[in-house]
Amino acid sequence: GQKNHTVTFEEMTNFFLTGEIDKTHLSHLSPEQLQKLDGLIGQFLVKDTRFKQIQRAIEQLEAIFRLDPKGDRSAYEQGIEQIAATLRTKRTYSFASLPSRLARTLLLFEHGSDTLLWEKQSSRIIDLLLGDRADVVFELIMSLGKTSTMIPIISQYIANGKNLVFNIWPKAIAETNISQISKQNRKIFHQTMNALRFSRDMAFTAHNLQSIYVLFRRAIEQRETINMTREDA
Repeated sequence: GQKNHTVTFEEMTNFFLTGEIDKTHLSHLSPEQLQKLDGLIGQFLVKDTRFKQIQRAIEQLEAIFRLDPKGDRSAYEQGIEQIAATLRTKRTYSFASLPSRLARTLLLFEHGSDTLLWEKQSSRIIDLLLGDRADVVFELIMSLGKTSTMIPIISQYIANGKNLVFNIWPKAIAETNISQISKQNRKIFHQTMNALRFSRDMAFTAHNLQSIYVLFRRAIEQRETINMTREDA
């Protein structure tokens, strides 16, 4: 008889992002069914990010209701302005104008992080990835979301199953940032952030070199990143 297959949301979003169905419960579907599923996942992510936007506005409205009616009127005005800003927020990139994989990466990040990208974030990401930016160093202002938004998205896009992606961190912030992005990536992209450390005391035995090779191969195949400090690199 026909078997029932339990498909996880992780499997569906991974298929949506990479198109791969190996080692999943989607492998029994026909090309036509996979194409239909791909479209349905995209529609769900678009609608769900908008739904979450409305939820955020409702939470902000509930916060206004909790204010002291006899309190400062400016608190009400600020709350109303915040709700208006939330509801006015629009998606800051066009699916039609981007490579499919980049648009899917941005959309999946928005869904998993429960936010919509700022125009300054999406435009800079698109410029870095699609512009003529080979061998160029960018300095970005604070509070633009470099750690929480831009690096995870850029790393995910570049790690295409063929490239080996390294993130090199200043030593003072490496541990905190790697830990933060690792938790975030597990939630959004269901991936591991790999940390690699070198030192003068490290013995480069055949076993150690083989372990590093296995780590690199796994990172490529799983579309993950290798994270190091300047000193390690």
